Amino acid sequence: MHEYTVLGHDRKKIYYSLAFLSGGLSPVIAGWIGKVSNFTSVPLIAPSGLAIFGLLFLIFDHFLWKWSLFYKIGIVKIPNLSGMWTGHIISSKKTQQKIPTQVTIYQTYSNIRIRLNTPSAQSISLMAAFEMVDPACFHLSYEYLSEFRDPQGDIRRHYGVTRLNIKTNDDKVDREHEGYYYTEKSRDSYGTIIIEKRVKQN
Repeated sequence: MHEYTVLGHDRKKIYYSLAFLSGGLSPVIAGWIGKVSNFTSVPLIAPSGLAIFGLLFLIFDHFLWKWSLFYKIGIVKIPNLSGMWTGHIISSKKTQQKIPTQVTIYQTYSNIRIRLNTPSAQSISLMAAFEMVDPACFHLSYEYLSEFRDPQGDIRRHYGVTRLNIKTNDDKVDREHEGYYYTEKSRDSYGTIIIEKRVKQN
């Protein structure tokens, strides 16, 4: 996974809040550990404020940022796109054909990885950025590296950029999104992409 930037949302406030919280918790935890150490006669070492900050950030980065409460009160404004998506691509090279596509997105508060697969190609994101147009609309742009199998069976690689329009409703992300992509000159291709969130079946 790699980091991603967010335009229109200042994540530094989260980091400052976690640092402030870890600084307050550090002496409290040290006091508890001191009491346990005296009671058991076993010497215990209290974690440093930096270690507490690291633990709090890890928990928030992977789990807490997805809570709808944080989104509703404005602490978090980043759409959560984690999961499996299916859809199709219409390429400038095959305008009459819908190429089936599967997209897998791994996302935390600070990192993301976007993997796209078609019958003849697969790509993986290298860098990404969210831009908040308004609270209900985001643009997700990312650069990717693609491996494409040509008709002769040879593997060719190229770079490209995809831009998705992400619509949200409060803390919920719409099921379907549309965007476009274009590739570098060596591939010389562009087109549209439509993806829909795969719903888990009971």
